[in-house]
Amino acid sequence: MVNMKPEAVWRGGWVRSAMRIGVPTGTLFGVIQFAQSGSVGEAIFEGAFFAVFFGAAMAVIVRRSWPGAGQLESTDRVAVARIVRRGEDVEDARLAPAIIDYVGAIRRTQDRDRRYSWVLWASAGGTLVLALGASIAGSIRSAVVLWVLVVLWAGFLLLLPRKRSRMLQNASQAESGARQLLSRPPTD
Repeated sequence: MVNMKPEAVWRGGWVRSAMRIGVPTGTLFGVIQFAQSGSVGEAIFEGAFFAVFFGAAMAVIVRRSWPGAGQLESTDRVAVARIVRRGEDVEDARLAPAIIDYVGAIRRTQDRDRRYSWVLWASAGGTLVLALGASIAGSIRSAVVLWVLVVLWAGFLLLLPRKRSRMLQNASQAESGARQLLSRPPTD
């Protein structure tokens, strides 16, 4: 089973990260291709192709977003990502600097995502145009698939601001806890 929690991409090396990202997205892409074309072979080929290239590209992007991750063991990377995602207090003082570093990476990523949010809207708009075109002059199968995608885009775009806000709020909480832990005098 594939673990879809964000911290799962930090478990293991970059190949494992590529698989954790690529397999679910490639599967979804393959299902969409099957729904549109009806061809199992085409769906498997295109899903696998998408999984390999999208998974690899995203794994590289994710790994580059947090350069300090390379200095941590896999279990520590996962622990840091989980603490930040949940907004928890850190109990292990040696993870506090990594938490602060990871929160910085999240903020940089969020800033970049905000600058390029137009790409999401353009993709959703393009899907809407394709759905309208398929409804007027295309096959019923394509029209249904595209309208389902339009609904998924709408849900995604409506939930995204709240998800980003919650992520930043939890990251700030975790960072605050890490800074407090680092400011405490050491105990013997």
